[in-house]
Amino acid sequence: MNKFKYYFILLLAGIAMVSCNKGDDDETTVEVRDYKEQYKADKDSIENYLKTNYIKEVTADYDIVIEKIPAGGTQTSIWDQKTYPLESREVYNRDVYYTVYYLTLRKGTGEAPCNTDRIYASYKGNLLNGTQFDTSYGYGTTFDLFVYTSGAVIDGWGEIFPKFRTGTSTTASRWCNNL
Repeated sequence: MNKFKYYFILLLAGIAMVSCNKGDDDETTVEVRDYKEQYKADKDSIENYLKTNYIKEVTADYDIVIEKIPAGGTQTSIWDQKTYPLESREVYNRDVYYTVYYLTLRKGTGEAPCNTDRIYASYKGNLLNGTQFDTSYGYGTTFDLFVYTSGAVIDGWGEIFPKFRTGTSTTASRWCNNL
């Protein structure tokens, strides 16, 4: 590394240290809620969402578009529609039995993973208000479903992914085309 890069990095680090004063930030204290209490509130919100939103579209790539049913709308809610049946499974975690809801847009044809397997999946996570909070950006990511080993998988995935079967992968062609 030449001297210019070294000094430039030191300069940036120095600016970063003096530009943020602790007194500038408003501190917010968030009280940690009991898991059972939080789950009750979350379950009510999730079920309300499923009853007041509908599946507007499922694209050819199996991306799903969900929208709120407008006042007086005649759309069938996610909760009541039968095209992609809403399924659920009880998952035990942190001394609470949680209900995980899921839709199967297309059944795979291969084997189903075990809850201790490593999987390769593409995903997108959205909050109930539609805000996307995480994504694999259209490419798959490898996960160990056994959460105690990896610590990086979403709680409940080890219980839900065994409900799905493998499909066809286009990973090789995507990566080869990008070389």
